[in-house]
Amino acid sequence: MVGGGHGGIEVATWLRRQKYAGDVALLCGEGVLPYQRPPLSKEALISPESPAPLPLRQRALLDRAGIELVFSRVVAVDRTSHTVQLDDGSKRTYEHLVLATGATPRGEDLSGRLGGRWHRLHTFDDAQGLWADIASANTVTVLGGGVIGLEVAAAARGHGVAVDVVEASERAMARMVSPATSERLAAVHLAHDVRLHFDSTITTVRGDKPYVVHLADGQRLNADVLLAAIGSAPNDTLARMSGLTVDGGIIVDSCLRTVDHSVYAIGDCARFPAGNATIRLESVQNAVDQARHVANVIATGNDHPCRAVPWFWSRQYGSMVQIAGYGDTDEDVVDDHGDGGFSVFAFDREQITIVESFNRPSDHALARRLLRGGRPIAPRELRDLGFYRPIGHAPTSQQTSRAASRAGDRAFSVTATE
Repeated sequence: MVGGGHGGIEVATWLRRQKYAGDVALLCGEGVLPYQRPPLSKEALISPESPAPLPLRQRALLDRAGIELVFSRVVAVDRTSHTVQLDDGSKRTYEHLVLATGATPRGEDLSGRLGGRWHRLHTFDDAQGLWADIASANTVTVLGGGVIGLEVAAAARGHGVAVDVVEASERAMARMVSPATSERLAAVHLAHDVRLHFDSTITTVRGDKPYVVHLADGQRLNADVLLAAIGSAPNDTLARMSGLTVDGGIIVDSCLRTVDHSVYAIGDCARFPAGNATIRLESVQNAVDQARHVANVIATGNDHPCRAVPWFWSRQYGSMVQIAGYGDTDEDVVDDHGDGGFSVFAFDREQITIVESFNRPSDHALARRLLRGGRPIAPRELRDLGFYRPIGHAPTSQQTSRAASRAGDRAFSVTATE
């Protein structure tokens, strides 16, 4: 396994659970014991006193399971000789190779293009550095109104720091949620005095703590801390260098195999079939589900399509957003429960594909059970269950935008979701 994140370590441990008797090696390029990523935009900012990240598995358990940890980075893959080369000059052979290389936050070039010192949030060190600056700050400007940006905004407001969120699209979490959920999330942040700037871009940053942030519409913001939360790019360089098919992620089939059937790709770096499109999902649960599938295939030799239903959640202040499912959509229908919570149902040719819930965990739990069943679920069946009472549709133009987003590169950020 190349990559010491949630996907890589799950393959390793699941292989042992499936009684796989061969050697198992986990190559961890970050050089530390694999650790939990989701808290980095949540608890790591809310409780920054943690001296170390929370490990995914204790070292003693991995040792007892016969899982070898190698704290070196893979720099090349030779598919002809079935070897990987490490940055210390050594080589390792493989029978099965699993690429779980993850994704890297975009925005590395912002300091050069715009000015200022920009934080990005991916590793525990990133989170600790961001917290150290926020702890002594009066104002924070977040570039990006997706889940990472909004979770950090909520954490910063919890410490009394003023927050501006600058988002290029017209609404919050536009690539991930419906207009109805975007509107409710925006209202929650506005109620906590976050200043939201939609349809807006940053043209330049002047000065140094406090920075003066210039927006394209002429506004100027003051900021002690700058955070780039503008999405991630898949870490697919190794795959590309080794001749595997890469197109916005490592291309895999429904069994998560690359064009070389001895090489698999899972998690944030992989682009897999979903309906009539291929998608890449950045969520912990997707990485874990795909890891278990690949481990089962390797351990049992039973090569079968991965049918896992992806899901994720994000908590901001006291509000919870949960999504189950994926796919192209031709309509969104809102079911308002009248108690501050609601769910949004997305359909493709009268079959449910996605359920998006705002403060409705019971809806989310039922949606996951239904979608996991593997058969199409029609609106009538949902109504018979008392689960679905349609009261309104999202505007056509926004439906079209959302469907195009899901069919293209719909991605959930791994550092912010579970």
